[in-house]
Amino acid sequence: LNEDVIALLPDALIAAIKPRKFGDEEDRLWLFSEVEIFGERIWGAGDEGDKQLEYFRNPINRVKFDEDGDAANWWWERSPYASDSNAFCYVNSDGDADFNYAANSNGVCFGFYI
Repeated sequence: LNEDVIALLPDALIAAIKPRKFGDEEDRLWLFSEVEIFGERIWGAGDEGDKQLEYFRNPINRVKFDEDGDAANWWWERSPYASDSNAFCYVNSDGDADFNYAANSNGVCFGFYI
């Protein structure tokens, strides 16, 4: 995200983005944790210190559509699934919490601060 994806954004937006600290690292773009989205751990592990973001308190904001706006798609979170080291949490097409194996691919919804 912080190399290939950020380069696709408009220059004015890139200049306005402020880094977010994660432990000893700083990222300008990041994936949301399960707690940031749902306000609690449902399937995930970790995410200590995270709190639900106001934007995601409204469940409709968790639903993400394809570029045509025709179909809702699921999207990955950064939270690992607590019961299997080969899986991660995701938000399903209805905006609910779920998990899937890391070998599967789908979209992401990344965050940033301005």
